[in-house]
Amino acid sequence: MNARVREIVDLLVEMISADDDTLDTEISLIERLVKRGYHLREIDAALETLFSLPIRLIVLDTGVGSEVQTKRLSKRFFIPAERVALSTEAQTELIKLTECGLLTDAELEEALFQIVGSGLRDIGVTELLLLLMSIIPDEDRRALIAPELITPGITPGPN
Repeated sequence: MNARVREIVDLLVEMISADDDTLDTEISLIERLVKRGYHLREIDAALETLFSLPIRLIVLDTGVGSEVQTKRLSKRFFIPAERVALSTEAQTELIKLTECGLLTDAELEEALFQIVGSGLRDIGVTELLLLLMSIIPDEDRRALIAPELITPGITPGPN
């Protein structure tokens, strides 16, 4: 990894872990890096590096037994083909659903595989909702996710 890519990784970690209340989207992080003079090729390499970081397993002693939890050491960033295929709103929803545990990593990857494979561009939140409902096997999680993805005033289904 070259020095500029390493600098970008450090900056991304700093930007993502900032203690302010504003949540940066991937697009805004990239825009901030471009303004600092970094090239998209370098930014993509840094994002791939961050995406490839492992997940740390934490063993909690609950007294009755041990419980294993995962703690993310990295944040999922979308590759260029995924960014083209998904609207910014859909990207943000996918990240939020994954981070809060309503969407598993495997389900996220399956959704992205199908989205990129479709060849469509700028897929919106409603289309994403329909796809996720076909991927997620757990009815309880589907019921929790549906309201999260519905834009106020827009209800998927017949008019």
